[in-house]
Formats: sequence, C-alpha cells, structure tokens
Amino acid sequence: MLTSTRGAPGTSRNVSWVKRLGLVAGLVIGLGCAVALAVIAIPLAQYPGPDAPAEAATLETAAVARTSDLPSTSALSTTWAPGRTVRTTLDGSVVTAVMTQPRTLLGCTAVAFEVDAVPVRALCGPRPFWRPITGTTTGPDVDELIAFLHQLRYLATTTPSSSELTSAIRAWQRHDGHEVTGVVKPASLLWVESPVVPEAVPLSVGDLAGTNVTVLTTSPAVTAARLSGPPPSGAGPHIVNIEGDAGTAPVGPRGVVTDLSGLAAGFAAAIRPDGTLPTQVPVVVRLATPVNVISVPGSSIVTGADGTTCVQAETAANRSPIAVTVVGMDADNVLVQGKLAVGDPILTSPPTDATC
Repeated sequence: MLTSTRGAPGTSRNVSWVKRLGLVAGLVIGLGCAVALAVIAIPLAQYPGPDAPAEAATLETAAVARTSDLPSTSALSTTWAPGRTVRTTLDGSVVTAVMTQPRTLLGCTAVAFEVDAVPVRALCGPRPFWRPITGTTTGPDVDELIAFLHQLRYLATTTPSSSELTSAIRAWQRHDGHEVTGVVKPASLLWVESPVVPEAVPLSVGDLAGTNVTVLTTSPAVTAARLSGPPPSGAGPHIVNIEGDAGTAPVGPRGVVTDLSGLAAGFAAAIRPDGTLPTQVPVVVRLATPVNVISVPGSSIVTGADGTTCVQAETAANRSPIAVTVVGMDADNVLVQGKLAVGDPILTSPPTDATC
C-alpha cells in the first residue's frame, strides 16, 4: 500500500507564517539589546575613573574697573534745640517782597525779604549783628560779615585788610541796591544762627517797617550730629545725606558732622507729625570723591586664617592668590581694591582649601 508524502492542505502556509513571526521577534529583541548596550556604554566611556583629576573651578574675567563713592547706610545721633522766633529791625518804609517760605530752607546769604525794593539777606553766625561795621571794625561780628562777603564772592580771602573789607562792603551795597557808604547797618541784614527752615512766616508784603518785627518762627533744629553706625567704607573725606534729601554735609573725625547747614531741610522733614524729635536719623554715607574699584563675584572672595582677603588667579602653569581689600557691594557683586588688574582671570568658585 502506497502512502502519500504530500502534507495536508494548508500545512506549508502555517510553517511559513511561524518563521516570519520568529524573524520579526528576533529583530525586535536584537534592536532592544543594541539600544541598552549604547545607553550603558556611553556613560561608562565618559566616566573618567577613580584616578582622574577633579573638574577645574570655573574661571571668569574680572569686571571692568569703575568708580564708586562706596555708599553705605547709617544713622546720625542728633541733639536738638527748640524752635525760636526771629525778629529784626526793618529800616525803611514798607515790606515790598517776602522770599522766605514755610518749610523751605533759608540759607546763609539768601534773600529773606525786601524793604523798599532793597534785598535783606540772611547773615549766619553765633552772635547777633548789633552795631554798624566798617572796614576798620574788629570783633566776632566782623568775622561773621567777612564770612558773608566771602560766600558771596566779594572777598577772595577770609583775612582781608581794612581796605579790602571796605571795598567788598561797597561792592555788595552797590549790587544789592543799598546806599553805598562802606558802613553796614544791622537793619540791612537778617541775623540767624545758622540756615533755618521756618515753621511759619508772619511777615507779609505791605507790613510797615519798624523795630522788633517778627520775621519768622523756626522748627526745632539739630545743633549736633554724629554717626552712630559702623565706620564708613573707604579712606578719605566722607559726606553724608539724609535719606530722601539731596543736601549733604561733611563728616569729620570720629563721625562728627562738622557743618550741619546742608542737612537743615532734611532734619526739618524728619520731625514726626506729632512733633516728636527723632534721636536717630537714617542717612547715607559716601566718599566725597569717588575711587577706582573692580567688581568681582562674591563667591570668588577667599578669606585667609589671619582675616586677609584675596581672589585666586589661575593660569596654565599655576594658581596664585591676589590680595584684595573688600570696600563695598554692588548689586550681587563685591567691590574690591588691590593688585587685581582688569581682565585677570579669577576662580569664581575657588576650592574649599584655597588660602591667601
């Protein structure tokens, strides 16, 4: 009996389909293995190994040099004197103009008012102006007049000769419209101890001239002020201004403000609405003359064991500290002075073991 070797119908088609399915599965598995090997192999190839040197700190070029007056915040401890009334003798007929205004600074040499269209200026000094003065008069009131004429630039010196003083008096009288006599009468000037900020000005246009006329009343005024905060940054003369006011004043030894006239308006504004006088007035202290500085990232500053400060400069050959002195802040950077030159590359994040 003969047996047929031909398969049942459809058998060959089933075998072909299985082979194709196996081939596809093999390709998918192979591709997956290749991707996995790449993911593992690439980081391993980039890993430097346990003996490789640590990554170098970031280098950055120091900022371009600039100037700064090194401002810093502080406060003034103040001593106040009560307000007072300023009276004077008006020599003439009638008040024709009033320049003095409440809450507005009346400075030394400023025109306070006019009598018969002739200006009457403020004269500052510790003693009242009580007698006629000529070029040959001597005394502390003469010194006040000399300072007055010097501020107005009628005198080139504060130690004039008699003839120079006489000439200056006559020049001032001629300019302001006074009778040119070479003799200064007390009524031709308004004496005040220092620049004042009037609380009220009772004097009005049309008031008749006379004796003991009330010109103005003053707010309490600061008679002494001294920095109560830390010493200001930088060496050299400093000036101070009250926050929110443009007036400035020089700061002398031990933080004492040597001339309060420039701060008069700021002090008046610092008086609280209920009349309370502040014993501490916020101020900004700055150098009178700006200095050259270099701005560097704060993270670049290294502090040595002895308190010295430096930055780390690095070249292809070596790393070396450059001594600097921190003198101020500038936004997110630090202002320094020292041997650091503009363009020197420095480490912005020096190693923790860096020293000066």
